[in-house]
Amino acid sequence: MPKGKKRNAHLAVARSKRSYESTQPVVSTSSQAATVLDSTDESPLPSSSASAPTAAMLLSDQPLLANSDSDSDFDPENKLKKDPAALLKEFIDDWIASLAREDLFSLSLLLFHILTEDFQLLLGASSKIIGRHVNKHHKTVQKWRIDFLNNQGQLPEYLRGCYHRRNAIAQNEELSEVATQHVRENAFKKGAPNMTARSFCTWVNDELLPSSNLEPGAPRKIGVEVSRNWLHSMGFNVKRITKGLYYDGHEREDVIEDRKTFLNDMCQNGFLLPSNAPNEEAKELVKDVELKTNWENTIFWFHDESTFNANDDEVTMWKDDTMQVIKPKGRGAGLMVSDFIEERDGYLALSDSMHTTLSQGNPTLKQSARVIFEYGKNKEGYWTSEDLMKQMETAVAVAEAKYPSRIFNHVWIFDHSCGHTAYAPDALVVSRLGKKPGGKQPAMRDTTWAGKTQRLVMDDGTPKGAALILEERGINTQTLKLADMKIVLSFHEDFRDERSALHNLVEGRGHMVMFLPKFHCELNGIERVWGHAKRYTRAHCDYRFDSLRRTVPEALNSISCETIANYIRRSRSYMFSYLKGSQPGKEMEKEVQKFGKEYKSHRRVFEKD
Repeated sequence: MPKGKKRNAHLAVARSKRSYESTQPVVSTSSQAATVLDSTDESPLPSSSASAPTAAMLLSDQPLLANSDSDSDFDPENKLKKDPAALLKEFIDDWIASLAREDLFSLSLLLFHILTEDFQLLLGASSKIIGRHVNKHHKTVQKWRIDFLNNQGQLPEYLRGCYHRRNAIAQNEELSEVATQHVRENAFKKGAPNMTARSFCTWVNDELLPSSNLEPGAPRKIGVEVSRNWLHSMGFNVKRITKGLYYDGHEREDVIEDRKTFLNDMCQNGFLLPSNAPNEEAKELVKDVELKTNWENTIFWFHDESTFNANDDEVTMWKDDTMQVIKPKGRGAGLMVSDFIEERDGYLALSDSMHTTLSQGNPTLKQSARVIFEYGKNKEGYWTSEDLMKQMETAVAVAEAKYPSRIFNHVWIFDHSCGHTAYAPDALVVSRLGKKPGGKQPAMRDTTWAGKTQRLVMDDGTPKGAALILEERGINTQTLKLADMKIVLSFHEDFRDERSALHNLVEGRGHMVMFLPKFHCELNGIERVWGHAKRYTRAHCDYRFDSLRRTVPEALNSISCETIANYIRRSRSYMFSYLKGSQPGKEMEKEVQKFGKEYKSHRRVFEKD
């Protein structure tokens, strides 16, 4: 309270006390005081029609508080006072500490009336004095008085903690399930605005509620705030979109089938074994798998490509309001890295001593299979399937020099990139054929049909075309269009069973090729190697391409074999989680983290049966 108003309130109290003492006789005993003071209504608390309580109430034999649970009576012999104000003060000092909430409420109203009616105080000043005693705001005390008078002496019900807000729509499990699915499918769509609480509210009011069978009395429309609260209750929050592990397409039927086939092949080839399972539950999943190869001597090579840019720096910094930072707009010139890793020894590379020894008998043998490619229109161009084939020839040579094929089995694992599944230029691909000889169609290699060799080019090297190829196979093409000819050829064994260039190269050396299921980058341990290397390059970024050429090899070489092995084991944990039947999402992430805690050794020795 301001100083001026407080001073006026004290002056008002003093004037009221002096005027009251001048008009009332002095009493010597409680009985005399009872006869001198005006008698009032028998009710200890005032109603809207009764007169305000006076000091006679304090000296009567009736209980002071109507709702008090105390059995103590006021003793007028020991509590004789000259005026009601002093009597009130003495009473408050003795009783205030033991009062219940209802008693404190009644006392505050009694004091309010006495100070207002008997002492001639203003309502505001009286309510502030009472408020200080009961630790409440003066407006709250004034509201108590109005409610008390309107309810004819009855205390209002105490509602704190008794009111539970319930949304009938949010409590409906079926509606929540439909809404959850809608948010997951429409929160982010390419080519469309992101979903907001307002757009979600519009969808609920226009589509969800009209088509649902709600109970009578349930709301038929909701507001934006209710929509926002509903989204929070379903586990959705507004977050910044960041790069991470995406699960788009994981549950497509074709992807699920590919994943099952891939995991089964990894089990049979010895990558998922009871000896390297993270816990007992995972061991049970693979204990009865029949192995195809000698798993002790099988090397699994994981391949991938990644790019590094000169202007790729740290996204955060320490700054205050006076600092203004201007960063380059573009990503800058870049390098593309293509490499292989395996669990035993990290990167596909030979040690210096091994390379020196082996290169004496094979001068063309390279020390590493890694390729660092300066991509761009004015540089080395762009990475193609032909570049991958050149790298694979080097990789197979280095792998066989490090792990000889007469002892070890090699399994090469790639993702589903269009460059990895590309066909050779002379492959038997139906879509490349034209109807007539010549034209832009490529010259295809010779093939075998009905036990005989068939050439698909003429003597002068001109491609024959689909019509001539079918006629040589005894099929009349007079009434067939080009699309029909391609359909017919696609059912012929040589065109149907054509393999990619990568398959032909690797399997021709006696090795095995496997492809990861689509959208499953978490199963490739080298993805985490790229993330590790990019943290290093961002920390050493100076926005110069010359520095990037030096930093990228340093970043890759800074990753130890132990760290690479941990990344591959992390991918293995995801595979075990999929074998268990876990669904992609937070639950799988927690399960994989639990696997990592249970897997204590950085390199686990295989258990022999």
